[in-house]
Amino acid sequence: MTRANETSVRAHALRTPPSAPGPIRIFTEARLYDDGAGGVVALDRASSSGAWTSYVAHLEAVQLAARVGPANPRAHLPIGEIPIYRLPFFQGPRQLISRLPQVIKAVASSTSEARLCIFVLPGPLGSIGAAWCRVRRRRYAVEVIGDPVQVLRSGVIGPVGSHLAPVCGRLMTWLVGGAGAAHYVTEETLQRLYPPARHAHQHAFSNVDLSDTDFTPGPRRTPFPVRELIAVGTQDQLYKGHDDLIRAVALLSATHPDLRLTLVGDGRHSAELRALAVASGIADRVTFRGRVDSREELRRLLGRADLFCMPSRTEGLPRALIEAMARGVPCIGTTVGGIPELLPADLCVPPNDPVALASAMADFAEGTRDVTEVSRILWERAQRFRPDQQARRREQWLASVRRLAGLPVPR
Repeated sequence: MTRANETSVRAHALRTPPSAPGPIRIFTEARLYDDGAGGVVALDRASSSGAWTSYVAHLEAVQLAARVGPANPRAHLPIGEIPIYRLPFFQGPRQLISRLPQVIKAVASSTSEARLCIFVLPGPLGSIGAAWCRVRRRRYAVEVIGDPVQVLRSGVIGPVGSHLAPVCGRLMTWLVGGAGAAHYVTEETLQRLYPPARHAHQHAFSNVDLSDTDFTPGPRRTPFPVRELIAVGTQDQLYKGHDDLIRAVALLSATHPDLRLTLVGDGRHSAELRALAVASGIADRVTFRGRVDSREELRRLLGRADLFCMPSRTEGLPRALIEAMARGVPCIGTTVGGIPELLPADLCVPPNDPVALASAMADFAEGTRDVTEVSRILWERAQRFRPDQQARRREQWLASVRRLAGLPVPR
């Protein structure tokens, strides 16, 4: 046994359950907002349909710990029936630093009252809470949804990210290694980077919650010209690579003037991206669709698209890509996070490389790629994300959570 494994096993053995039963508290990194009537609402679809919905359906006494901000006129999406433990609100690194003492105090207090805490990693609340539990030798579970090293090195918080990346990577390893149970959204990528303790319960399944209506009856069978491109993702940060996608379309503007791009999503970088489209001379070829909350509308947009593009700089296992695959849309992406687990290697390009991205897009636009064959391959790969396939794995994870919390497991 290696020294690292020995340390993890020893720490795992020393942890003790809470002295008194309390709620199972799930910590989310989603930003929620007061609805003015004593409840909370979400700003976007991803935040309103979090993974906590399965906990509510299968576990007793579940609470959601979240940062809750003042009423926001843009936030109106309900989050479902779940009690909320309100944590201090912050948005972005600067606000977090300015409110760090209050956040640490609130998170520490919330963990002491819980039977079991489940933290999402990476993320500030998850990192603070998991560190507190590990130091206090309290049992906890983690959901591992991404790689902080990749996030920081992607440049989303500027040059300082490269200096913080190694430290955050070591912290993430320590936090995951101290958990009694770990759920990974990838099959092997994140497990290899951040392995669990030797005796921890380990599970792998996507936290993407699709319904049967999100799947088309089959892949696209009729050859079609590739003219309409689409990308879906937040523009709060630039890690979705929408700027690289605009640059790639601009590179092809002379040879492929009929290419059109639709960007779905919004955020604080939206104006910057619009300005980039203007400066690149392709403002008339880029449609900024804004945020789309309706699943039906998103399915309609995907149905009109010829090629889905995900030029991300960092990812876990991207929901938007899986949704496109389920609709039979040909896709290309970058070699980050769990994307290579979804797409064949020849459909992936390096991140931060508009030239390589443009080349991959040109292969489709010029008919070099067999679009019906790509549609078939990706649609078939998406079948493992059907509700019945995911439900079985999720039930196994929930059983591990119950055991860790000292609750009986239904037979």
